Amino acid sequence: MTDSPLAGRHADPLFLSQTAPVVLIDESMLIRAATPSYRLVTARAEEELVGVGVFDAFPPNPDSDEPGTGDQLLGALESGLRRTRGDEVRSLRYDIPDSRRPGRFLHRSWVLVTTPIHDGTRTLGVQVKVRDESSIGTRLAEVLHGYTTALEADDRATPVAGELHELLTTLEDYDVMAEEVRHLRRALSTRPVIDQAKGIVMAEHRCDADAAFRLVSRMSQDTNVRLADVAAAIVYQASRRA
Repeated sequence: MTDSPLAGRHADPLFLSQTAPVVLIDESMLIRAATPSYRLVTARAEEELVGVGVFDAFPPNPDSDEPGTGDQLLGALESGLRRTRGDEVRSLRYDIPDSRRPGRFLHRSWVLVTTPIHDGTRTLGVQVKVRDESSIGTRLAEVLHGYTTALEADDRATPVAGELHELLTTLEDYDVMAEEVRHLRRALSTRPVIDQAKGIVMAEHRCDADAAFRLVSRMSQDTNVRLADVAAAIVYQASRRA
């Protein structure tokens, strides 16, 4: 890993201070650095990226309804390596492995901005800035789908709640989702949503009202998320399944 001039960039404070999701890939298709926001948007830890081949970190989805996405990603990266200057913007559907469910993939659509990295006449690699253009509704549904597991597994509750908060914030920026945001806000402002959530948990876990309330309360306490927020998430997911 030390043979590339990009090898030390994963510890470069200037690179890591970027707020955009950016990854650096060398000419041998090894990932050399990734900003914190890139790690967040791909749900990967640094050790799962740095020094790892692109297609080892992100293998193509074998069940994708859009075959050939691996070739399209490789083409975008190779194009970046061939160019001498300038950015290239591409849209790409490329699913990523679900870190919470081994063997499953999350449906994702991206905008990639690739920029060649040169040292004089030598090509060192390509910088890739990504923007997740996936359906926010789809992403929210995926996070909410994990709430039952989060209730029963304390170590999963915190990351699920963190993703939920991030997605709810993002929803506010999308006019197309405004109606769903309004429904969520109304639910959060009323006490009955907690009773609705209890009823849903009772049905799914086959428990009484007290046990259901304890389950919802435990997730709220363990994740430091308001009880009303947790209840609204449960009700929202149930309404999407209906």
